[in-house]
Amino acid sequence: MSDVAQLAPMRHALWPESSASHHAAELASVLRETSQRVYPLIIFIAESSDGTLIGFLEANLRSTADGCDEKLPVGYLEGRFVAEARRGKGVETALLRAAED
Repeated sequence: MSDVAQLAPMRHALWPESSASHHAAELASVLRETSQRVYPLIIFIAESSDGTLIGFLEANLRSTADGCDEKLPVGYLEGRFVAEARRGKGVETALLRAAED
């Protein structure tokens, strides 16, 4: 739960149509595993050596996706964000690899 304070502003930067407080509430629900989602949302985070979060990637399974067998869930990348100062340094690639694994 301690990551919510750092994740909410990053989510708001990625999805500004929702307020940071809305993102914080949604994150708290996801991290408590009380979210009303059909499939769980998995949040991968990247942090600097001092523990500051520098990026995240959200992935889950979806029941359908264009071009996929509708009988099977499919992996889906909901969103990703890397702090501007850390872009181009392999953070996003590392997050994508973690999600693929």
